[in-house]
Amino acid sequence: MPGCNSSIVDNACCPDDTCWPSDEKISEFAKSLQGSLYRPSDSNYVSVNTWKNFIYHRKPNIIVMVTGVDDVRKSLSFARRYNILVTIKSTGHSYNGRSTRDGSLQINMKNMKGRRLNLNSDRNPAGEITVETGNTWGDIYKEVEQNDRIIVGGAEQTVSPGGYTQGGGHSPIARSLGLAVDNLLEAHLVTVNGDLVTARENETIVTHSNGSTETVLDGDLLWAIRGGGGGVWGVIINFTFRLHSKPPQVVVSNHYFSFIQSGAVPGRQTLKDLFRIIQRLPSRWGGYLIFNNEKSKDIPNAWGYVQLALNHFGPWNLSSRAAVDEVVNLTPLQLKDIKNKTSYWEFGQGAGAQAPSKVRLYLAGSFLLNDSAKFDKWVDAMVDRMTDIRVPYTSGCVGTMIGGKASQENAHTSVSARFRTGLFCMSCYTAWLDPRMDAIGIAAGHKLNEELLKYGQGVYYNEPSYDLPNWKELFWGGNYDRLLTIKRRWDPDNFLWCYHCIGSDIQNTGSAPAKCSVGGAVIQSAGWLTVATLSLIVIILRQSD
Repeated sequence: MPGCNSSIVDNACCPDDTCWPSDEKISEFAKSLQGSLYRPSDSNYVSVNTWKNFIYHRKPNIIVMVTGVDDVRKSLSFARRYNILVTIKSTGHSYNGRSTRDGSLQINMKNMKGRRLNLNSDRNPAGEITVETGNTWGDIYKEVEQNDRIIVGGAEQTVSPGGYTQGGGHSPIARSLGLAVDNLLEAHLVTVNGDLVTARENETIVTHSNGSTETVLDGDLLWAIRGGGGGVWGVIINFTFRLHSKPPQVVVSNHYFSFIQSGAVPGRQTLKDLFRIIQRLPSRWGGYLIFNNEKSKDIPNAWGYVQLALNHFGPWNLSSRAAVDEVVNLTPLQLKDIKNKTSYWEFGQGAGAQAPSKVRLYLAGSFLLNDSAKFDKWVDAMVDRMTDIRVPYTSGCVGTMIGGKASQENAHTSVSARFRTGLFCMSCYTAWLDPRMDAIGIAAGHKLNEELLKYGQGVYYNEPSYDLPNWKELFWGGNYDRLLTIKRRWDPDNFLWCYHCIGSDIQNTGSAPAKCSVGGAVIQSAGWLTVATLSLIVIILRQSD
């Protein structure tokens, strides 16, 4: 095993190494599982090795579709015996590929979908729900809606709570109810040595593989899980979340404006005007500010649009609802759709399309502060970069509104303080289909990221650029050292590793080596992104895990 001054990626056993387990050993391991095991030679391997971004598509050599704690324990034990890098995946919405790696043993949680509702909780008047990490938010929303409850989760309903929650978890209703981590009551996980751990705010209960139990009277592990990022503390089996009474209705207000039209850029001023309106919106309003430069199929000489997609946590007759009238009156040159939905579940159906799975994408992100002067300068810089319509890629941004309840400090979470001070979590992208354009698309993404970091502050762990030299500071600010101490406590050999995660910098090479390079799928396709594909990119950026 690697020592505490190194990492599994320094000396992991790879499929071509003599240390790699024989086919017979792998077959014996597969037979011991309740779930299924897949290898690249299996006909169904492609169906389980799914991904969201071709640039970071990788090929684990062993994929275990676990069905319970016993499968997880056996998978970790097998990987440690042969020193194989472990990757952990739930629904795989990491656009930077944190949940996969060439030559790894991937623990896939997709089939773990257990849920337990408790409406008589002594910890929360509205109740709580425990969900295994294979559930999607769509699964969970449907269950709580049937019991007249609501839960803070992602807008994209095919995302699971796994990586989403551990990164912090913004939401269309975070301004009303806080971030996902503010609503996380406890987590159950299997550590690298096979212990089953219950992490709570003031205690951590450890059940060892021999059946003995001990209780540690501190909440450090849950603090780390509440924002310290996924994949490094252990394998999360389930989360328990706080529920809330649902509002009687939800108002949905969508507004569309031109971005580029016949050489002019009306979207520049529109974005600045909308920012000032959003600064004044009551916290019951949440949602997204979206813009892109995709060529219109319906309007001549038009590229892209600006969209303000709002949701009001409450019925039409509340005084806070009337604040949206300022958007309505901004200009008659807009398309608008304002509806009163009967429930949050009904509202969510409009955002539940399947996320794109065949795209080449480079992300950029930062938290934008409640500062109109800086926002204006950022808009000018972004528009200047996005108005060159001759380039072979599409650019856009999805800004999730934060603030309100999400801005309230919570010492029991490890998210960066910058998450609490921003008005937007802004995620931008360049997207293209032709692999020959990778260098151009990535370089353009770097430029977008430079502008975001220049005018923003900090980066959301779940939606970062791949290239962040000072990622520890940008993700966690002053929390990194404490997080690393907790990591060493629960994974002293630094066995669990993912890119730009806690402890990933502790390695002899200085960067993540591609030691187990077994190649990835390359799809030869060319051309501009379609409007439908672009729309799906927007949907998934409303919450990737």
